[in-house]
Amino acid sequence: MQLVLPKGKVRDTAIVSQCIFLQKGPFLKFFSKTLFRMEININGQLSEFSGPISVQELLSELFPDHAKGIAVAVNQSVVPKSAWPVHVLQPHDQVMLITATQGG
Repeated sequence: MQLVLPKGKVRDTAIVSQCIFLQKGPFLKFFSKTLFRMEININGQLSEFSGPISVQELLSELFPDHAKGIAVAVNQSVVPKSAWPVHVLQPHDQVMLITATQGG
């Protein structure tokens, strides 16, 4: 895929991500906002994020108070708590959050 920049230069989209930080203008500002949007399915509901997000960051956003008793599965694979900070979610990942409850 190619993209025509305002100055008329054609670039591959792989290179454009580097150019966004070098040049400014209304087109590139719009493009930078739309380029990094991604959808993730969380417990059956689509959520949109503006960029890469780790499991830890996702949980911090969803549960501002310290979240306890949560298990996370991404694409039907359990993600251990020790891997939450480094496991980066990808577009269209299926995330399942399970919380422990008390009761009889």
